[in-house]
Amino acid sequence: DKAQAGILTTMLRSPMVAPFAGAIGAISAPAMLTGKPSPRKLPIPDPEQMSQHIKDFAYYLRVDEVGVGNMPDYAYYASQMAPPLAAYLTKAVPQSVPYGKAPITDKMPYVICMSVQMHLETWLASTGYDSMGVAQSNR
Repeated sequence: DKAQAGILTTMLRSPMVAPFAGAIGAISAPAMLTGKPSPRKLPIPDPEQMSQHIKDFAYYLRVDEVGVGNMPDYAYYASQMAPPLAAYLTKAVPQSVPYGKAPITDKMPYVICMSVQMHLETWLASTGYDSMGVAQSNR
């Protein structure tokens, strides 16, 4: 099925994947994102100033809008597949096996939201296999 096979090639569509995949994979590995939080917390002198630093850095990265706030319970989504994508890529699981979302077990108290505006002309010019419409290329 073309739609199911498409998810297996998602990461190969953009030329920006190769330079960043190793670094992103290292910092987003389950061992880095899960586990018991450290009981020793770093002091944050002023949370409002810290939020402003985050926003300033996002604007430096050319983000159009950025917000920092509390994470509502209804906004969680599963970023992991069950079975995992690697199981399909290594042929440990046949492509015919349906995939679903892994349950969410860890909840974070805060959220940072960033948005980048894309003009209609740019979106229409994108083939879906370039980095102009990254969000649209995964449809």
